[in-house]
Amino acid sequence: MWRWITPILLHANLTHIFYNLVMQLILGFRLEPTVGHSKTILVYLLSGFGGILFSSLCNPGSIGVGASTSIFGLITAMIIWVIIHWEDYPESPYKCMTIVWLVMLLLFNFMFGFSVSGNTDNYGHLGGAITGCFVGMCIFKPTYAQENKMWKYLGYGLLSVWLVLGFILFYTVVDV
Repeated sequence: MWRWITPILLHANLTHIFYNLVMQLILGFRLEPTVGHSKTILVYLLSGFGGILFSSLCNPGSIGVGASTSIFGLITAMIIWVIIHWEDYPESPYKCMTIVWLVMLLLFNFMFGFSVSGNTDNYGHLGGAITGCFVGMCIFKPTYAQENKMWKYLGYGLLSVWLVLGFILFYTVVDV
């Protein structure tokens, strides 16, 4: 179990932990009051877990550290929350601005990961983003009951396939 959770808690240096802490504060202060602390923690941990799993599949010899996988999951989960609740704010200009801001943040962080050094685990970032999207679909409830079932079933299906397939591939195909 240490392989899947520990990297979220470890960091390469003080700059790394500072950057991740600032991003956690920015995203967490916005998401937690909206969906609650338990759902925020669930997104954070599962995104980190999914990002580490995807990184282990794509680059099995690497050792990753940092909470970036979880941070990417928080960003995509926030995007999913805005999409699910789009109809709740029909006249609000902030929903478009929020989507643009979150997508730009996501793209900027991906570009930053490619430009900094060869030590950045972009597979982990991508895996965390995908997992955060699926987890958000599972746990964020839209206002309308029928849409709730659709998002929830789709989210659970995608998340299950993502994690089960990842584990099957890791334990049968990947040579560590």
